[in-house]
Amino acid sequence: MDVGCVIKSHCSIRWESWRVVPQETKDAVLYELSNHYELSNLDSNQMEYINDLCSSRFTQWKSDLHKHYDLYDGSKVTLEVGFPTELLDRQDEWKWLCGHFQDEKYLKKVKANSINRSKKKLIHRSRSRHFSYRLEEKRKVTVYLF
Repeated sequence: MDVGCVIKSHCSIRWESWRVVPQETKDAVLYELSNHYELSNLDSNQMEYINDLCSSRFTQWKSDLHKHYDLYDGSKVTLEVGFPTELLDRQDEWKWLCGHFQDEKYLKKVKANSINRSKKKLIHRSRSRHFSYRLEEKRKVTVYLF
């Protein structure tokens, strides 16, 4: 069972990020995954890994939906013929997402993020933060061992 499939079946696209997904939904995702994988007795590092994996799959799903939305010319066409097959039984969510992609606040955020990404020299990512940010933090912290 793919983590992305479980995320798609249990999560609403109306949630902005994995951080705001209700804990009961996260628990349902973990329960579904535990039916296919051995997830008992996990330590904190393993739980963090699974949480990061779920977060990345959720983000990728929303990114894939945005790419699908961009395939069509205008929201009316997208709503009429552009339903992703995974959302055929959740058309209200697709309508909401199409409206979200046209919202001024969203478009402003996308533009700002695009500009910020273009300014970075290192584009490699490590977890949820750019690698370059982590590198800068490490440079600031100097440990002296005597």
